[in-house]
Amino acid sequence: MFSYNSTGSVLGPTQIRLLHLLPVTENNDSIECRLEVVALEENPVYEALSYCWGDSSQLLEIKCNNEAFQVTENLLSALQHLRNEHTERPLWIDAICINRKDPEERQSQVKLMKDIYTKSQRVVIWLGPDPASDGINHLFKLIPTTENLALPHISKSG
Repeated sequence: MFSYNSTGSVLGPTQIRLLHLLPVTENNDSIECRLEVVALEENPVYEALSYCWGDSSQLLEIKCNNEAFQVTENLLSALQHLRNEHTERPLWIDAICINRKDPEERQSQVKLMKDIYTKSQRVVIWLGPDPASDGINHLFKLIPTTENLALPHISKSG
């Protein structure tokens, strides 16, 4: 089973883990990645993934640092779609890059999230594998609501 000790067990105040999604191999179905500790002030190149977690009662395995790591079906689907054919893809994904079993790390990483997202090259939003997924339907249902909420707060004077 996976252990964060192999990546450096304690993160510094401005350090994060990046997931390097490895390219397609002979075994097309298997998702493999490696974690690397980086300092945000060194401006690492990566994309941040924002996604619908999905059902956490049905976990599937990927390989992370050659060890089994459990993820939701929706995250697995995102990784399968985001994986490059020939090159690694550096990503920041909260469910993998933060050691959720360590309350101190979780708290310090949550404080860095604004910087993590703003310093990323871009934020990839994953709502699901197809347009009929719950995520995209939920988003479209929210559009009229957010429009109505925003309009009363907009004035001509700014």
